Amino acid sequence: METEFDVNTIIASGIQNELDLERASIARRLLRLMVKENSKLEPIRKKLGDVIRAYEDKNWSRNPNISQKQIEESDLAVLRAEKEKPLIRQSLLNTVEHLE
Repeated sequence: METEFDVNTIIASGIQNELDLERASIARRLLRLMVKENSKLEPIRKKLGDVIRAYEDKNWSRNPNISQKQIEESDLAVLRAEKEKPLIRQSLLNTVEHLE
């Protein structure tokens, strides 16, 4: 399974679906740890947090009509993104290499 996650693309284009949201959430958690070793990652982590909040506000928080299909899609996205966690971490490490 190969992930198409690229933190810079997510920040620039925004989150398009539940899978993007879950990948971005994992990346943000990983970045919280990585920032301790490389402070240059902090702006990326903050921007990623802004993108996540914008998607959640639009699709979850302010939406009183959340469907069963949307919940199921979210549950599947969580499972898939968790399986992709090592690939997301590698993508972030590649991003770090380009910062240095």
